[in-house]
Amino acid sequence: MSRFDTIAFDADDTLWHGKRLYVGAQAKFAKLLAHYCDAKFINERLYQTEPRNSVHFGFGVKGFALSMIDTAVELTQGRVLGHDIQAIIDLAKDMLNADYTGVFQG
Repeated sequence: MSRFDTIAFDADDTLWHGKRLYVGAQAKFAKLLAHYCDAKFINERLYQTEPRNSVHFGFGVKGFALSMIDTAVELTQGRVLGHDIQAIIDLAKDMLNADYTGVFQG
């Protein structure tokens, strides 16, 4: 059995900055659907939807956007309005267009 003298971790700062984009988008998503249910419940449902959808859509902004749309449809029992879906798509576009300095302009 070999021994290690050193273990190194690569802390990828782009992931840290990217995380801010997701947190910002999730907060805006919860605010967008606030007239349907409370933010805590919306976030819990999104957290349940994402891993289930990652099998089909993978990880990243596009998969996240599809999970937000899926969650919105589920939470509203299909009554989510077209302009709410457009707002979710716009959130995803803002995320895709953001630079990774951590600034989210959406």
